[in-house]
Amino acid sequence: AGARLIKSETVRVHGLPARRLISEITGRSGAIRVISYFIKKEKQVFVFHGFTSAGCFQRYRPLFRATMDGFKEITDPKRINVKPDRIHICRTRNTGSLKEALRAFGVPNDKLEETALLNGKRLTDLVPAGTLVKVVGK
Repeated sequence: AGARLIKSETVRVHGLPARRLISEITGRSGAIRVISYFIKKEKQVFVFHGFTSAGCFQRYRPLFRATMDGFKEITDPKRINVKPDRIHICRTRNTGSLKEALRAFGVPNDKLEETALLNGKRLTDLVPAGTLVKVVGK
């Protein structure tokens, strides 16, 4: 068990100095790969981590990078004064694919993949009746 640094580089995120690290953490149950961003803005450092199993990392890496590379100051009052989304825990009523369950809970088509990721599953994964599923809402 332990951690190993795979890559470390200096980057800029919307003009802000940042450090991007890719590391792998190995434990008894396997390895996870982590991408970390440390973004300096004035006297604060904002830290973001994205992680998944080592085998799935290349699939999710573009999503992690798009999220972290998108960090920038918000100046629009309509965006600043927004009520946060909440994660709701819902219980599936029937056995079926995760995609079917998410649709039954009213998840929009453009949020299905993101919600599957939140649940650590693929849309095609079978979920038995009574499974607890995370769904984002107001």
